[in-house]
Amino acid sequence: MLTLRQVLFMQATTGTCPSEIREVIRGWGQYKDTLETLAQSERDKIAALADIVVGSFTAVGCQPLGQIIVIGHADKDAKGAAFEKKVSDERAISVAAGLGKAIKDRWIARHLGAFHPGAIAFLPVPHGVGATQPDAANVPVARDRSLNRRVVIEIKPRGAPVPRPFNWEDAARRGLELARKNPGSVMDKGQQSRLSCAMNKVLNTDKKDAYMLWEDFKDIDGTRPPPHPEQWVGSLVHHLRTDLGVRAVYGWEVRDDDFIKAMQAWDENITRTLRNINRVITATAPAGGASAVILKVWRVIFDFIDGLIANDDQVMSCFFQYWKGLPWPGQTPIPGL
Repeated sequence: MLTLRQVLFMQATTGTCPSEIREVIRGWGQYKDTLETLAQSERDKIAALADIVVGSFTAVGCQPLGQIIVIGHADKDAKGAAFEKKVSDERAISVAAGLGKAIKDRWIARHLGAFHPGAIAFLPVPHGVGATQPDAANVPVARDRSLNRRVVIEIKPRGAPVPRPFNWEDAARRGLELARKNPGSVMDKGQQSRLSCAMNKVLNTDKKDAYMLWEDFKDIDGTRPPPHPEQWVGSLVHHLRTDLGVRAVYGWEVRDDDFIKAMQAWDENITRTLRNINRVITATAPAGGASAVILKVWRVIFDFIDGLIANDDQVMSCFFQYWKGLPWPGQTPIPGL
């Protein structure tokens, strides 16, 4: 095991993950058992250990240091073994309480959220062993009995290594793999093909990931038409890379079947959007029943989506089979998409 000083040196010089730490808190009076009686240098050790423990939960690739062992020790005393055990217990409990509070304070300060159950545990329960294990410097001859009055802290790994931060590329690769394998054959061939196409385009950073959803504009009417339809339609654009990077349904902890359900829901939203726009525009444009203003808005929506579908560099081109030849030919390219 490494001492606190060794670990701090390694972190400063090599950035390596500490595996196990052993540190001794000294300076106890014969019967004094609280942290407040210790020298500042000893209390600083506890603060530094708390920093290392909390930091291990954010260090990518490092196994979190979640097991803490605290053992108190006492010196031989005329009052007997039971008294020695009591003093050593109190020292261990005092250190564990101080270290636990320091860990909690730092965890909160770093905004790490709630503790996962069992992520950090004092195992076994902090306790003392009386005077049964004198300091090595006092064996076989006692030279400085104050060294026997100490608390030993051991910190060990507990739990899986910290994963890399989740990002859209991870989600897209996973999505592509699941779309190709189609576990349980839950996707039909069309959906499997569309999702494979979409994830491939997302992973190619030369391709663009804009898409639109029916829910964003299904309720437009002639009473409150947007004053600048082109800008308004452009403001409704979603981006698949953003979704993959921030939505919890695509996170590391999500099971494969739930991840597939999230992809299927996205696919179904896109296909529903295209079907509904086909239906509305096919019914509205030839009939001429809509106001000129609202007709213009639908024309902008049509041109915009038509441009996305027709452009092989766009992720929505993967859904071309859902887009009919409609009454309005031509496209209105939207800059920046």
